[in-house]
Amino acid sequence: MASGGTGITSFGTGVATALGQNVTGSGGIALATSPSFTTPVLGTPTSGTLTNCTGLPISTGVSGLGSNVATFLGTPSSSNLAAAVTDETGSGALVFGTTPTLTGYREAYSAVTSSSNTATLDFSAATVFQLTLSEDVSTFTWSNAPSSGTAFGFTLRVIQDSTARTITWPAAVDWPGASAPILSTGSGDVDVFTFFTTDGGTTYYGFTAGQDLS
Repeated sequence: MASGGTGITSFGTGVATALGQNVTGSGGIALATSPSFTTPVLGTPTSGTLTNCTGLPISTGVSGLGSNVATFLGTPSSSNLAAAVTDETGSGALVFGTTPTLTGYREAYSAVTSSSNTATLDFSAATVFQLTLSEDVSTFTWSNAPSSGTAFGFTLRVIQDSTARTITWPAAVDWPGASAPILSTGSGDVDVFTFFTTDGGTTYYGFTAGQDLS
């Protein structure tokens, strides 16, 4: 049969030319509703919804992932997570909030100086601070305390100048007996203070850990 009905122009050996287009592959003719394909090569479709698709390989089937992300998704271990992120600090296993075991833990430390009689402690950066005085500190700002309901404490080491300097403590600090300590006045004297809060920094309880140290 050299020609067919409307829309079919001719049949050749191994290849049918239908509707003016070359037809490739083998098997049955597929219609629009619920066809079943076997190993088709789809190329690059214009659009599509993959809601019901399964078996997509992460390592080769998803583009745009960062370095080592596919490895982590395939094997979600602590080491693979550390390899996938770019701003981690420390090493070891992933830690969750309840009864973690920490090895070699160190509290973050920050050295602080003042400018124009103003000094700032940023609790998102550290929990141990050293303030080296070179002037009186009349504005002492403490920022980024954890939210209310979270217990938070920090330590402050103050090193005195060769000229006796003073600190005006934040009004939120509650000292024992409502009396703020007087700094040691000797050149290079070291005073250490500890503080904690549970209400997001509305009130800090302050204590003198040691004075006139060297």
